[in-house]
Amino acid sequence: MMGWTEVDSKNLERIAVALERLVSHQEQNHGLSLNVDALEVEKTVLEADFFSRVTRVYYNEQLRVERKGGSRKAPRAVASQFAVVYPEFFEEHLPDFEVESVKGGLLIFRKDNQPVCALKIYTDIGYGARGEDWYDNIDFFVNVASSYGISADKVFFLVISFQNGLDNQHVRKVLGEDITNKELLNPKNRAKLEEYARMLAEGAKVVLPDPSEQIFFLAGKLHPNVLEEALAEDLENYEWLRPSVTELVQKIREL
Repeated sequence: MMGWTEVDSKNLERIAVALERLVSHQEQNHGLSLNVDALEVEKTVLEADFFSRVTRVYYNEQLRVERKGGSRKAPRAVASQFAVVYPEFFEEHLPDFEVESVKGGLLIFRKDNQPVCALKIYTDIGYGARGEDWYDNIDFFVNVASSYGISADKVFFLVISFQNGLDNQHVRKVLGEDITNKELLNPKNRAKLEEYARMLAEGAKVVLPDPSEQIFFLAGKLHPNVLEEALAEDLENYEWLRPSVTELVQKIREL
């Protein structure tokens, strides 16, 4: 038997490099050649913890779709995971409460078996609820909460991202200037986005008693379903629109 030669070593190295490139190419084509370790964050940073769990839902669904040879995530599959992930998150940080996902994904918070408050989480508001239409959607969930004996002042709303949630016409109307959705999400226009978020919330005063204390926004352009950006971001040091998850947990804890 012939011994191992330098040529054999070089050939093995070439094969290893070729395989590495092949795997990298396949992952890039699937959009998942990313740092999944970014989803491991400190649980004390509630905004990062919450966002990472939502991102993981989309990431796992993307993996499932790819294993089956598909190309699109299944909204129902994602929604069914949120119905588990959201209650788990809030029960972990609010041990005195039990949380149940009901109609439309509305979360009902119970203490001592009694309904205390409700929370509707939107990944974004881009699906049929943009602009003024969003207030009708808010009204719908206020009515769902009412069927559980929860008053309008105890219903909260959290919008995770403004990506895929802006209506150009409404943005221009509210801000009183000609600005595109893309421009509004540019970091240099952060102050304008915050103003739009404030005014968007205030518009819900026809439905909610105190919208500024009941509606919360988490991120601007960063979206948990835009995996390339979400997994490349330093979530623990990200500049969230406000510490909305922390504020929500504290408000619910005090009820």
